[in-house]
Amino acid sequence: MIQEIQTNVDNVEFYLTTFDFPRAMAKKDVLKVAEKHNLAPVLDWKVFLEQISPELQETPLFITGSLYFISEVRKYLLEKTSTV
Repeated sequence: MIQEIQTNVDNVEFYLTTFDFPRAMAKKDVLKVAEKHNLAPVLDWKVFLEQISPELQETPLFITGSLYFISEVRKYLLEKTSTV
């Protein structure tokens, strides 16, 4: 699916990450899989979200993953926006 989107959709980037969860992918595996499938590895998703440049803040960002991961991201983003 990722390769089909990469081939047929312009201006799309895929990032692969992991998070602190017992069944989550190890960081070394993130690097291997990302290289194999031409994806950008992100070893710390919180740092990645913090470092998004101002120009990209208006660009849609779709985050997918397990319900555990999505709940962590949602919690983080809600906390971040409530402190701004």
